[in-house]
Amino acid sequence: MANVKIKYLWWIEDEKQWSSLTWSATLMTAEIFDGIKVLIDFWMNQWWLREAELNNKVDEEAIKTDYLVITHAHMDHIWRLPLLVKKWFKWEIVMSNITKQLMVIMLSDYVKLTKDKIESLEKDNKTKWLKLRRFLKLVKLEKEIREKWLNKEEKQKKENALNKIVWKSDPKKLLKEAKDFLKKMDVESESDIEKALNDSIPTLLYDMDDIYKTMSLVSTLEIWEEMDLMNHICLTNIDSDIIDQIPEMVKNNEYNKSIFIMPHLKTSIISKWNSHIDEIYEISKENKELRTKLRVALWIKNAETDYIDNEDFTVWEAITILDKYDINSRKDIDNLKILIPELKYTKEDVETASLLLKSAFNHPNEKVVEAFKLRFYDAWHIEWSVSLVITAVTKKVEHITGWDFVKNNWNHHGYTNIVKEHKNFWFWWDRWKTTDPNLSGTPEIPELRLDYYQSESTYSGRNHPSKQEEFIRFLEEINSTEWKVLIPAFSMQRIQEIIVELIENKIENKNGINKLKKVKKEFKKLNISYKALLAKWDNVTDEEIVQRDNLFNSINILSTEMNSFSTVFLDSIILDSPLWKRINDIFLENLWDKYKLLDWLIQKELFWKEIVRVLEKWEHKNLYKDKRAKSKEIIISSGWMLQWWAVINHLKEIISDTNAKIIFTWYQALWTIWNKILTWDKQVIIEWEIYDVKCSVSQVKWYSSHIWHDDLVEELWKQINYSKKAILALNHWWPTRTILADAVRNVCSRVNVIIPNLYEEVVIKL
Repeated sequence: MANVKIKYLWWIEDEKQWSSLTWSATLMTAEIFDGIKVLIDFWMNQWWLREAELNNKVDEEAIKTDYLVITHAHMDHIWRLPLLVKKWFKWEIVMSNITKQLMVIMLSDYVKLTKDKIESLEKDNKTKWLKLRRFLKLVKLEKEIREKWLNKEEKQKKENALNKIVWKSDPKKLLKEAKDFLKKMDVESESDIEKALNDSIPTLLYDMDDIYKTMSLVSTLEIWEEMDLMNHICLTNIDSDIIDQIPEMVKNNEYNKSIFIMPHLKTSIISKWNSHIDEIYEISKENKELRTKLRVALWIKNAETDYIDNEDFTVWEAITILDKYDINSRKDIDNLKILIPELKYTKEDVETASLLLKSAFNHPNEKVVEAFKLRFYDAWHIEWSVSLVITAVTKKVEHITGWDFVKNNWNHHGYTNIVKEHKNFWFWWDRWKTTDPNLSGTPEIPELRLDYYQSESTYSGRNHPSKQEEFIRFLEEINSTEWKVLIPAFSMQRIQEIIVELIENKIENKNGINKLKKVKKEFKKLNISYKALLAKWDNVTDEEIVQRDNLFNSINILSTEMNSFSTVFLDSIILDSPLWKRINDIFLENLWDKYKLLDWLIQKELFWKEIVRVLEKWEHKNLYKDKRAKSKEIIISSGWMLQWWAVINHLKEIISDTNAKIIFTWYQALWTIWNKILTWDKQVIIEWEIYDVKCSVSQVKWYSSHIWHDDLVEELWKQINYSKKAILALNHWWPTRTILADAVRNVCSRVNVIIPNLYEEVVIKL
């Protein structure tokens, strides 16, 4: 019996195994003949203490897979692909064409940025080493000075040494800074310094050559296209068209798959190939004789005499046969196609092809996999992201027996019946919401009967506010800020979404200045009335209380409306993302109607100027100088959850200013600077400097591009067609997967909901 095994290499949170949010990989193995292994996405590790060690480790099972399928170009799904290739993965990588284009941009950017970061840190390490030694010595001296056993002379010596280290600085302030810094860097002695320095330097896992090798292995598959992943063919009869083509394909090195057949067919197939060769030889022999006749007939015709000493032809017969084959010259004879039979393969090729024939169907009612097909569906997590269905098509060979009434026993040489069955396995990694889609679109659910469905459960037990609600709050957060507003965002998709929505809001309100004036006038009028009622504390009637409450509600509504106007219309939008142009070009080229507002020519046409100001390298410094140092601006900057990139430059400028604000638009992982800021740490270390966190911090959850709890339960219950023994596997986010599992079990008893563990295997019979 053929089986499919599904093994969870990663994308399951496991605290003991040091796993993290973005480990994504599932291995599917079809145990059929030569076997087929498909790895879906390839994970990365980030934010953990053993990050470099874990990233450099690659499972042997991953290297030996036949196919690696990539769902989308986010770095947590593709980052280590070149490392896998570097470690001798040499098979096929499958993704959509646009994902391929985005992937090469993302990976090459990682190499460039990492190289720059390593070079920068190595230059600074000497200064950092001196700073850590100075702080260690300072803390040590301060501790020794407080020891009671010190005599007066020794104490004075140590105080003099301490004063030399402190020099003109405030001793108490510097000592506090030293203790805080050493604690945050986990440095207690000089032996810890080297480790701290090395840990700060990122590891470059691969270079551009490895990326080029990776891209050479990529095959593209578009939405709704199918790809056969089979490494063999199963034949149950001799009439298959592929049989006649195999020896020729073997001859041309175009075919190397195994061919599994019913045992009794092998002799017939080889005979068929040899018969074809014999037939060609016979035709060749006949054509040789015909060629001779035509040449003689042509000579007789050209002689132009009634008497020819030839036993084969009279002149009339010669003309007749020449007319039959339309021969006027010797060249016509040479070019006559029937005289040039094509020998597509030789006896040697037949012998080579026969080695590919392997016996199968040895047992009654045996199942074999005839096809193993891959198909992509729109996932809409980001543009061009996909979910995938792998379909195993099995053939069941039933040997039908019957009762022989003459011999009065069972006839075991009855007939053979072929039955086909389908098993569908659906894998959906990161995915967008269904009831309230963003710029991307509504996810596509296959109209198939599913035997296995693997789904994320990131927001188990959690729901987000509606888009309209959150966008209004987003504008309010911007509008309530007095100085710079920093919005860290992914370079791919997130920045595009935010900018398009801000520009659309500007378009809606660009002719609304007069309306804004009216709203302000009404706001002022209501505010005067409200204050008058507030001032009247004594003898307030019930009617006046109701009137006061109504005024309060109306003022809040008008306040919200004013905020939405002023924010989008008056504030400048600054974009600082080195990747912006390259990714933006792909968005504009392939989805022009949806993203045309990102084109500066369109912006100029609508507003007579470029709405989004894109910064060049190092130009960010100008935002914090001279007049611009006081102006309010919306700064959208690329900053993945790694500890550096363009956004860090702006973070250092605004983090300690009470008039500035950071607005997060997605989840911030543990161990990152961003999470510490979001959870209100009073101080953070940014590139070896301690910064006080004084700016305002808020989080808008609408832009988190994962499906939320209620939508997911609704889909898993009502929208999916499960087979009788279907399995629903919930991955992603170990603390809350049980919440989703319980919710689905309560409403849908027909599916077996499982919560797999790391490295666990699920076996499904075909």
